[in-house]
Amino acid sequence: LKKTLTLWKTLKMGGKPIEQVITAINEKGNEISDYAHSTIGSSAFSVLREDFFMVLVILTPADLGFTEDPRTDEFMTKEFLAEWSKKNLDGYVIELCHPEVGPQLRLQYQDQPKGEVLWIAMERIAASGGDPRVFHVGRVGGGGRWLGAGWTGPDNRWGLDSRFVF
Repeated sequence: LKKTLTLWKTLKMGGKPIEQVITAINEKGNEISDYAHSTIGSSAFSVLREDFFMVLVILTPADLGFTEDPRTDEFMTKEFLAEWSKKNLDGYVIELCHPEVGPQLRLQYQDQPKGEVLWIAMERIAASGGDPRVFHVGRVGGGGRWLGAGWTGPDNRWGLDSRFVF
């Protein structure tokens, strides 16, 4: 039995230097952590040159079939997602996000519910210090919205209910 995915959000990406995106994030009253700044500053971070619309879905490790907390390298890989998609989806493929999704999601998701944290499923980027990181966007109970970048070593374990954007 194939699964049906609920498309969550479409982001407009590309066509702007990251400095403009950062300025817009700040102008809307969002916070950007030092780790997120460091990740954006990495040579592995890029933005799309042309305008592009990316359709996003939210899945948890449980949605991906895990029954125990998975390691980062068990599900956040192109190979796993291609195989999972082939087995579970009818002609669609879930993919890792382009790195620009993190900053763009923070910019374009201003109505994020309080208390929600979404992790960006992406290739890990080594920030300053060499630690592998992925972006996350959240909104604290008091209302503050932020873009962060969390350490994601290959042995990190993720809760079955952790929410990831693909």
